[in-house]
Amino acid sequence: KYVMIKHVFRVLAVVTVAAGWYVPPKNVSWQYQLSDTGSASYIPGVDLYVIDIDTARDFIPYIKKKNPVAKVVCYFSAGTFEAYRVDWDEDRGPYSFSKEAWGSSIGRPMDGWPGEYWVDVRSKRVRRIAKKRIKFAKSIGCAGVDPDNVDGYTFGKKETGFSLTRKDQQSFNVYLAETAHSLGLGIGLKNAIDLVSRIGSKFDWFMNESCFTFRECMEYSKKKNLRRKALFIVEYCDATTALGEPTQDPGCYCPISLKEGWNTLIKQADLGVPRLPCSIFCQKNPSLCSEEHSSKKSPSSSCPLEEDPKEEEDVCWVLQQDSY
Repeated sequence: KYVMIKHVFRVLAVVTVAAGWYVPPKNVSWQYQLSDTGSASYIPGVDLYVIDIDTARDFIPYIKKKNPVAKVVCYFSAGTFEAYRVDWDEDRGPYSFSKEAWGSSIGRPMDGWPGEYWVDVRSKRVRRIAKKRIKFAKSIGCAGVDPDNVDGYTFGKKETGFSLTRKDQQSFNVYLAETAHSLGLGIGLKNAIDLVSRIGSKFDWFMNESCFTFRECMEYSKKKNLRRKALFIVEYCDATTALGEPTQDPGCYCPISLKEGWNTLIKQADLGVPRLPCSIFCQKNPSLCSEEHSSKKSPSSSCPLEEDPKEEEDVCWVLQQDSY
């Protein structure tokens, strides 16, 4: 009897449905793995996997055998063209398309990401392609989608090749949300911090990479209806080395994250398998998460490590040792 009751409560914790699509609980145990290996790994106790849409095709049947209540959210880049994905784009059955489908909507190279180019989100071609990808996600069993690079307007014409406005971006992002919901899929708003208060109500959760680094976390707490939604945060232990951003101190941001009810993972920038939730970090390192260590920091603060490469190495070492 106890086992049955425990199972029922776990299912309720994992699956939240609003208007017929998946809405993750704020405290769901999750994984974020986008490494370019074409595979993902099962982790006992994890109930939400955010993985690449083309990895998901084979991963979903596998993970459902391991954990029937697990949900998979499928990542794709909605705001860029990825030259290395053309073969996959042409191999999705009725949802396939060729490079020619993009037409003249491909813009300038994305800085720091070889083979990736900004696209014109005002284009009907780009919308049609996004819709095909969302339909493909539905067809392979994704519970939701994680569209990336949905903030191109903030980079300007010099970076993207297009004179995109906030209104252009809002229109495109809302189109993504409405398309996902029309197919019974949940959808998250990733980064795009300037749009959170404007169109956040259209999305089912939020995801932010380097939220503490850029002091963006509190934006999600400004409106009551937004605070009810899950906020998934990823902080990178090798941010300085890999991304040129100040690596943050988990002994500072993890206590803040737990207090605010934010769901934060410590990861490496290559987004491979190792993951360390802030809850586990503080459980295993109580002295580092002590009130004395973080009491001077507010939720709107950043938590940079000292400018010492050894400090960054130590955080990544902890990630590798305590990865869960």
